[in-house]
Amino acid sequence: MTPTEPASQGSVRRRVQTFARRLAGDVPGRYWLLLAGLFVLGYLYWHQWGKPWTGDSLYYTAMTFQYAGHDLNEAIRLTGEYFNDPKIDRLHYGFEDPVISPLIYPRVVYPALSVPFVMLMGGTGMYVVPLLSAMFIVWGLMRLMTRLFTKEIALAVTAVFILTHAYLEFMTGMFTEAPALAFTVAILMMLPLGGKRFGVREAVACSVLLVLVTFSRQSGPVLVSAICFAWLWTLLRRRRFRENPWNLPVLVLLPVGLACTLVMQWWAPYDVLAWFVKVNNQPDTITAIKNMPEIFWKLTVADTKQYFVRDLGLFGIWCAALISVLARPKSVLTALLVGSLLPSMLLSVLNSTVSSFRYYLPMYPILVLAAAGLVHHLLVRPPKPEAGSVEPEPENRSAGNEMPKAVVA
Repeated sequence: MTPTEPASQGSVRRRVQTFARRLAGDVPGRYWLLLAGLFVLGYLYWHQWGKPWTGDSLYYTAMTFQYAGHDLNEAIRLTGEYFNDPKIDRLHYGFEDPVISPLIYPRVVYPALSVPFVMLMGGTGMYVVPLLSAMFIVWGLMRLMTRLFTKEIALAVTAVFILTHAYLEFMTGMFTEAPALAFTVAILMMLPLGGKRFGVREAVACSVLLVLVTFSRQSGPVLVSAICFAWLWTLLRRRRFRENPWNLPVLVLLPVGLACTLVMQWWAPYDVLAWFVKVNNQPDTITAIKNMPEIFWKLTVADTKQYFVRDLGLFGIWCAALISVLARPKSVLTALLVGSLLPSMLLSVLNSTVSSFRYYLPMYPILVLAAAGLVHHLLVRPPKPEAGSVEPEPENRSAGNEMPKAVVA
């Protein structure tokens, strides 16, 4: 052993420790261990006794085999071989049908990211990207809620979310929701919440992430709508345009979102109204639009009934988030929630499929934040607001580690 080796090893150890501290933030290690334990238990339970894939997953697996170099017929054959599906040739219908295919082939991010894992592990490699995404979602939400609220509230709400049916199924299984929500959480972490400053670096990063969200699951408009509502809410509250911290996010992400939507529609033209008319057995578009409120109500009732059977934890998060709209009308999280809820409602009714509110999944990170906000509102006595702030910062930061005040959660 040379004299320089111990010093080198010590330097590596210090770098690893520094990196670990940055990842953990000011969250105690025992909290991360508890969340990791819940995550492992939930993951093992769902992948042992649940079903972490559906018919959608077959298409994504076949697309990944295609990206790995196989032609369509061979990719479908390999998919059927992995899933032991003798009727796998039906995938040709989805890939070739002019109504359905525009919903499938633009979702390129998940299959593209899965290529190296599938080349190494076969079809099982399709679980790697959702697994990494699910872990990032937990880490990101925990860090963000710790910035906005207290560590204990962040821990409690995150723990409940980990054990929900929606999280275990759609964020650990072979679905596009996992990477799409991971990118969404990354964007939320950079938005001007809890004193966070949104600069040029954040604008560039969020633009790239928004493109990834759109081409993961066409859910970019939900996030853009939420940001626009936050900007408008802040403008109405402050009545000073130049001091609005949401100016740059809107100025950058709204055009990026619109550009992504236009590119998507040019590349994969999809007539959502034609689908809405077809799936609801309506005679024409005008009649379908007139009946939309009734269709929406029936769909919402059916989805809510499924919640009582499948996902009481998420039903509780929903209730807390909706109550927070009334209890915390001055919170920017309320604006984010309303701004993401309205397009999610529209997407849900246009798809008209009973799915336990699956089409609301793009807004779930905001839903969790709003629910945590209500818990903080009820359990933590807020300090007096400072001049220029709309709502006070939570008193959960140690001395010397305060962040600059802005419009907070």
